Amino acid sequence: MEGENKEFQKSNEELESTVKGLWKDVGIVDTATADLDQILHGFDTLAETADVMEKYEKELNEDQEKFLEFQRQRLLTNAKHQLKRRLRDTFDDVDTDGSGTIEGRETSALKRIVKRDLPDVKDVDKVFDLDGDGIIKKWELMDSCDALLDKVFTTEYEKKHGELKIKK
Repeated sequence: MEGENKEFQKSNEELESTVKGLWKDVGIVDTATADLDQILHGFDTLAETADVMEKYEKELNEDQEKFLEFQRQRLLTNAKHQLKRRLRDTFDDVDTDGSGTIEGRETSALKRIVKRDLPDVKDVDKVFDLDGDGIIKKWELMDSCDALLDKVFTTEYEKKHGELKIKK
């Protein structure tokens, strides 16, 4: 009996050792499962972060495009205003009698200047004499040039989307 008792005790110890080993293995599996869950959560977080970054990159690119278009429009507007100022000065130079109109010999001088500076304008009288009375008045010249310059200085962006407004 004593031999059976020792054998039973030995089997019991082996069983306890096996159970402890299994519990340890279960703990390792639980830990491994928890670690795997953390890793998978990390991948989800990385994917979400990548999506957010992609969204911000797209917005940044759109903002950059708008900013560049705004700067382009600003430069074009400045160039347009400089041309109009030069045109006013030219009108005053050509209007030798100071009448505020260009007629007779003054028209020939204006035609030479326009031909040099605005080669696309073929018929100065038709383009600049808006009321058709044969006399080019300063307001006619300025209004005509506004229309011409608007055509020249309209950007592709404006043609597609209209004038760009930047929020302040």
